[in-house]
Amino acid sequence: MAATVQVAGLATIKVGKEGCADALLEILGYTVNGAKIRVESYFEEVHGDQYGGDQGPPIEMVYLGERAIVTLEMSKWDGQVADKISGRLYGKQAGKIFDQVGDYTVGPGTPVFAPGFAYRLVIKVAGQGQISWNFPRAVPREPMEINKGTRHSVLMLVWDCYPNDAGILYQPYTGT
Repeated sequence: MAATVQVAGLATIKVGKEGCADALLEILGYTVNGAKIRVESYFEEVHGDQYGGDQGPPIEMVYLGERAIVTLEMSKWDGQVADKISGRLYGKQAGKIFDQVGDYTVGPGTPVFAPGFAYRLVIKVAGQGQISWNFPRAVPREPMEINKGTRHSVLMLVWDCYPNDAGILYQPYTGT
């Protein structure tokens, strides 16, 4: 196969509750210069006296898993969907440290994965032959940043994506 220039095309960002069906995803908006996806691997170093003990290079490495970090710089977005995300946990109102989400009181110390407060994040690209990305478990952990003034606003979002209960960090998205 020959090396070719890769152009993913327009990236439509969709979000929903972790585990939601494709039909329940909402369009968050569109990026400036695409979404940036970084997959990080975790390893534990095993040290031994063969290579100098704790101060030397490892004699072995143990793979511990992966997570992905998705950075979105958005110039066009749905304000209502962005407001939902700004609460950080699915269903939590932005600006409130404590909130009632269904039967659950959300606040400091609240688990995110088990009670279902994570999101599903999809990067749907328009380029022919390009793969769209589905992150089944994502959390907007980093600070949300938006400029306000005489120039057009840009919304910056950074998502931490983790393997779901089935061990899937990401997979191709085939929905519309």
